[in-house]
Amino acid sequence: FQFKNNFNIYSLFIFKSIQLLKPNGKLIFVIPTSLLSGKYFEKIRSYIHDNCNIDDIIILGSKDFEDALQSTMILKITKLSETLKSNDNFVNVFPS
Repeated sequence: FQFKNNFNIYSLFIFKSIQLLKPNGKLIFVIPTSLLSGKYFEKIRSYIHDNCNIDDIIILGSKDFEDALQSTMILKITKLSETLKSNDNFVNVFPS
């Protein structure tokens, strides 16, 4: 997995956090919704799909973070293991 020229810093946090998770470990982040379809996030979406189950994505409204300038969401994932197989939930791995 390599990041090239254009990437967002929270992609690095997600990537490293997944690497540090034990199998069946859970990860929850509040991040911008741009992860769901932004071109710069294709590789991290693919990495998440290949290594984790997406347990839930909760889109937060403007009332959740007053004066927020960006749409946000809660991403809940579980790292796959030998006993935990993919649930085939995914975010768009391909460019929109």
